[in-house]
Amino acid sequence: MSRWKQPYLVITLCRLLFTLHEGRIPSKGEAGAWALDRLDREWHQLVRRALDDRPNPWDRVHQPAAPDTTQRTLRFGDYAATTTTRWAEEHPAFE
Repeated sequence: MSRWKQPYLVITLCRLLFTLHEGRIPSKGEAGAWALDRLDREWHQLVRRALDDRPNPWDRVHQPAAPDTTQRTLRFGDYAATTTTRWAEEHPAFE
């Protein structure tokens, strides 16, 4: 995973979670701010880092992401998938 892809994935997952909870698609910055306000503190450092890495993404496209950040991003993906599944089960009209 590249240093470009890792923050992109985190912010995309924040946008997914925001959309589930708020019913509309946010900007990347709005989704990140929402995640910092609404998600468990466990994810705050990961989201903050993704927001901070947004300027000049092409500088990082061919650089590998740090292994620990990659693992946390994958765990965040699992969290988002679990949250999405739970939300879908609680809102059967959207099946």
